[in-house]
Amino acid sequence: MPDGGVAASATAQDDVCREQRLALDKSQSFTNENIAKAAVIGAIGGALISLATGGNAGQVAVSALAAGAGAAVATAYWESLQKQKIQGEALYGRMNGDMTRELENVNKAQAAYNELVRCRKAQATQIRGDFVSGNIDRATANTRMAQVKALAEQDYEIAKKINARVKSRTDNFVYATQQATGKPIPRSNSATINGTPAATEAGSLQCCSALQASNTNFEQALVAPKQGDFSVN
Repeated sequence: MPDGGVAASATAQDDVCREQRLALDKSQSFTNENIAKAAVIGAIGGALISLATGGNAGQVAVSALAAGAGAAVATAYWESLQKQKIQGEALYGRMNGDMTRELENVNKAQAAYNELVRCRKAQATQIRGDFVSGNIDRATANTRMAQVKALAEQDYEIAKKINARVKSRTDNFVYATQQATGKPIPRSNSATINGTPAATEAGSLQCCSALQASNTNFEQALVAPKQGDFSVN
């Protein structure tokens, strides 16, 4: 079960935001894989083709994966690429593809968390409305609000763990891009890539910049539950 799964609390089983919580759990699956594997995902297809024609790319891919497992946290991705001896446009193309997929996954994780936050706030709004209209008394309202607040705190902890892993993975891509291009990553506020990035140094810089922006956006979206958000007063 992913970190902080729905079974983390008895009340979560009957949670009206259960689907949104499940979506958040599901969105983090990409962070559970070794970052070095990203460097060989694209190589597998080429390895199969090469094996069919008598090449040795399959062995290169397997060796790279094994080597990446023991690599340092911030350098695992780059070292895995180096083991495959990819250079020039092939290197940039691989990195661009890996970072584009990572960017899509990070954006999906943030969107899932945003939806869950919206659902929690809607729950709180409903409880306050029921109290104000006299449908429930103060004690019932406080009890229900405390349950929602507890679930919101669990949501936040899940998202924090996802963000920490995302940041570690982004650090790997940043390190690899700097090693490949020898240039600092340009600052960008855009967490999207316009068009298909070319298999060039500039394309890799653009991909990494967008990924950093997405990572920053996700971190900024993390807002711990506030008492005022879950109060009947």
